[in-house]
Amino acid sequence: MKLRAFLHRLSPTPAIDVVIDVAQLIRSNLNRRLVMIQAAVAIGGNLGDVPATIAAACEELARHESISDLHCSHLFRSTPMGSAAGDPFWNAACVFATSLDPYVLLAELQRVENSAGRTRAVRWGPRTLDLDLILYGDKIVESETLTVPHPHFWYRRFVLGPLAELIPNVVPPRFSLSILELAARLRQRPFRLQIGGECDIADVRGVVDRFVAEDRSKEIKVELPSRAEPARAASLALWFGDSRQQAPTDDESLLLRCAEYTPQVLTDVLAAAVGKIERT
Repeated sequence: MKLRAFLHRLSPTPAIDVVIDVAQLIRSNLNRRLVMIQAAVAIGGNLGDVPATIAAACEELARHESISDLHCSHLFRSTPMGSAAGDPFWNAACVFATSLDPYVLLAELQRVENSAGRTRAVRWGPRTLDLDLILYGDKIVESETLTVPHPHFWYRRFVLGPLAELIPNVVPPRFSLSILELAARLRQRPFRLQIGGECDIADVRGVVDRFVAEDRSKEIKVELPSRAEPARAASLALWFGDSRQQAPTDDESLLLRCAEYTPQVLTDVLAAAVGKIERT
């Protein structure tokens, strides 16, 4: 039975129609104010039956009342990043529409991680499930607990590969290149690495040489910046690309600054940028 007919049976007065009309108007306005944002999430893991864990995580997110139209990428295999990362990773991505606030969404992603047995005892260590919020529409979020767009997604092949399947033409906030174009930059060979900052350039070259020696197909060319690096509080500044095409300071979004340089930091960045990734 419809609400109007039901209420008229209880109190057949014209005032009931007014109440119903006002209630419907309020509901209509609330629905219009419920803005759905397209979120993009990177997925990874290397402990247990990761493909099954990823599938279960996507299904759990898709069932959330404030998430709709969820799409998942194919699965990928990638080189682990970090000296304590363990075995090769499984990677994927998903995009969906959501009305959740970015901080509430972050909490939901962490809840799903925890339900899959995620622990955080070792930074960049082995994990059952990793869910990183990469994009939240065209919004920019900067706080102690959340940064969106994700500050490191743009040079990580294991993030860009899956995302390029789902949202290839999306241009993230603060960037001038699409997801597909960002991914293509990392496939160029030789891979050009411009370095600057206050670090020992000879030491950086040594790290790169040792990294390339493990796999000659990586083919990395180290260059000094075509323009002087601006004075910033950073010990290492990296820019990936051809100095003949664009100087590092022309696009700040593509300039990586590491406040504390160590050989391991540079090795991890290189592994993320040029490490192997294969779609399964």
